[in-house]
Amino acid sequence: MSFVSSALSVSERVKSTTTSQYIWERLLSGRGSSQVDPMEIIKGGVRIDWLPFKGNFKGSSYHSLFPPPMRLFNAKVCEQFRNFITDTVVDWADAVVLAVWGRVGEVTSPLVVPLTVEPSKPRLCHDERFLNLWIKDLPFKLDHLSDLTRYVLPGHYQTTFDEKSG
Repeated sequence: MSFVSSALSVSERVKSTTTSQYIWERLLSGRGSSQVDPMEIIKGGVRIDWLPFKGNFKGSSYHSLFPPPMRLFNAKVCEQFRNFITDTVVDWADAVVLAVWGRVGEVTSPLVVPLTVEPSKPRLCHDERFLNLWIKDLPFKLDHLSDLTRYVLPGHYQTTFDEKSG
């Protein structure tokens, strides 16, 4: 089975922010909610609140406290984007956006999350619908334009971009 046609076993992680933690503390002062503290995530990583799930997913019934070991396969559209997926995974690993544990079947992982590609851009996505059935939803609020004045000082510039759209 090829690297691309098999699902990837990955552990996503946030880049280390220890060298700029004081900047994050200043930027996030007073931010967060009763449910989510951004500094807690930066310092200690993402905490997962598991919920029992009882229901169906893709024709199979589940009733458990945690997701069972599962291997889900990539979407069929991935075959058309083999080189794109390989290049993207290598770029993400180089940028420490994710860590590749190894090829499926060669490493032990309780869950292998499938990949899919949004073909119109193209954009690589991982499909976490199965895993999300057991995870407590923790919504967060995105900043508004009016929030910029808190962290963009005179002489600073605010720039946004979309990697795929330019």
